[in-house]
Amino acid sequence: MKKYNHILKIITLSLAMLVISSACSEDFLEVTNPNRLALSSFYKTPQDAEFAVNVCYTPQMHRGLFALNWWTLFNTFSDRILFETTGLDNMNINSGNGFVRNMWLDCYRMLWRSSHVIHNIQLNQEVMGLEDETVTDYVAQLKAIQGMAYFFLVTIFDRPHFYDENSLPEDPEMIYGNSDQVLFWEGLEASLDYAIANLPETVEAADYGRMTKGMAQSLLGKALLWKYYHYYMRFDGSLTTEAKADLEKAQQLLHDVIYSGNYALMQPVDPSNQLDVINAFECNFAYIDIPTSVEGQFYDSENNSESIWEIQYSDERLDNVWLGGWLSTSNLLAQYFSGHVNSYKNHEVHPDLYYAFEDVTGHPAGFEKDPRVHGTLYMDGDHLDFRGNEYDVPYATGTHNKRIAQNRGLNRPGQPSGSFGLKKYHYPTYVETVAPGGCPNNVRYIRLSDVMLLYAEVSMLLEDDDLGIVELNKVRARVGMPPKSAPITPEMIMNEREYELALEGHRFLDLIRWSYDPEFAIDWVEIFDSNIFTVGKNEYLPIPQFEIDVNQGGLEQNPGW
Repeated sequence: MKKYNHILKIITLSLAMLVISSACSEDFLEVTNPNRLALSSFYKTPQDAEFAVNVCYTPQMHRGLFALNWWTLFNTFSDRILFETTGLDNMNINSGNGFVRNMWLDCYRMLWRSSHVIHNIQLNQEVMGLEDETVTDYVAQLKAIQGMAYFFLVTIFDRPHFYDENSLPEDPEMIYGNSDQVLFWEGLEASLDYAIANLPETVEAADYGRMTKGMAQSLLGKALLWKYYHYYMRFDGSLTTEAKADLEKAQQLLHDVIYSGNYALMQPVDPSNQLDVINAFECNFAYIDIPTSVEGQFYDSENNSESIWEIQYSDERLDNVWLGGWLSTSNLLAQYFSGHVNSYKNHEVHPDLYYAFEDVTGHPAGFEKDPRVHGTLYMDGDHLDFRGNEYDVPYATGTHNKRIAQNRGLNRPGQPSGSFGLKKYHYPTYVETVAPGGCPNNVRYIRLSDVMLLYAEVSMLLEDDDLGIVELNKVRARVGMPPKSAPITPEMIMNEREYELALEGHRFLDLIRWSYDPEFAIDWVEIFDSNIFTVGKNEYLPIPQFEIDVNQGGLEQNPGW
């Protein structure tokens, strides 16, 4: 039986998913699938084009990415989350690891589908009867998805194989090798530039999740900032005119998003009321609207004014609740990480995160610690719901967690909770339909506060501190924290991103990029209190061994793996 190269045969035409419902395994990549729609009979009608574009959105929803593995790997690898077993906590993975393999597959599904559909929509425009403006709109959406794929591939796997719609790897006999990182950085910039020029500012509610100009601008601004560390700092090019130009472009893109008028931080109805301060922050991670202090009024949750790039889920049951974004419209965050009685409770917050939050005096709502700690962590006594159901009960150590920190001797004397749970994405507790499996909570990949902090960071690098400190302090002001003074320091950036974005899958990846800049003074031994991180190895995941095997060694493994 021929073993196809997965780089090119990741669901060669999975467009059929939207036309023919078929529950099949990944084995269909290696055999003739009788349910598969032939390419020769597709790309004939406007509906075919619409289906083709729509299916390109689903890989980001898959289990290999935001339905599960993003959190399993990148939250676990951070120093602020404990996994129930020490293996993943200690980064004990290898090139055969299933989490890594699935992440690789879904990154390439994203790239293959977007590139393949761009090629075929442009090739068959006349046959399908598509107007030029429709093709431009479709291609712009696909270019944004393609840009996301490039960004993930270069920052997670370093040197995988690059291609686009003009160089689709369609020969199963070909041996594909590593590509230079610069191809990914240039490719994502070109893709996102096209998307920015041709995407709409906003979409109607029925199209939430579909690409917008702000999504593409935010991703490109973020990517160019990350390029500064992963490419320029790493390869001694940080003082070049090219590096400065990229930072200036990133700064302008992020500025344009902040001041576009399309986004706004969720603000507390009453900034002197503790419930409002917490819930105006926490609503950004809830799957239903959550209450204000005013009876009958609620804070918008999903697709609210603060959301920029939001990955859409629901708990509509299709076929298999475990295959998020593929044979299910849901994710598995509640099943693996919530306090639901039937959750696996794989994650628990390291006590160090609680103590990392800033102490405060004179807070308008009377908090003694940054209020975001209460929107981020569950502590004993916090209610898991507000709706008067069976989960409208106090969080309790030993019931809603597995006492991981306590069992490892990590608790501190006098800490306010026996264990700390993950509150983001788990308040209120998902209890409907097939709970805890089939979680409908949307994933907020990019929020406005993230963009504002990225803007502050790039402004620091450009020595425009007076610009950056304004945005950083707006993020702090939302929760009533006192302003910081210029100049912005690396420590200030690191701390504020942790306070605002903790448990959202950013921490480990932030530490990686900052480790290339001596000004951030990243000390991996100190961070992990051990030698579990190997410099020169753990900055990137291994390329899956199955991919190296199928390319007969043409694709080389990353160093150290």
